[in-house]
Amino acid sequence: MEPFKEIMASETGLKGELRIFADGVKLGDELSQDKMQLGVFNGYEFAWARHKDPQLVVMAVAVNQDRHLHVL
Repeated sequence: MEPFKEIMASETGLKGELRIFADGVKLGDELSQDKMQLGVFNGYEFAWARHKDPQLVVMAVAVNQDRHLHVL
């Protein structure tokens, strides 16, 4: 998570706390309650969170070159 934290600070000038959530719905709840200002979701997790709170908005979309998810 450190590389993401460094990129966020260098690009925005803001230093923040990074937290990991067990699932996207919990992160969506934190965003909806203004306890968090920014979240990173997998696409399907964002869909679940947005289903619960339609006011959540996508700011950016990133696509990995390998679009196939693998489970080990």
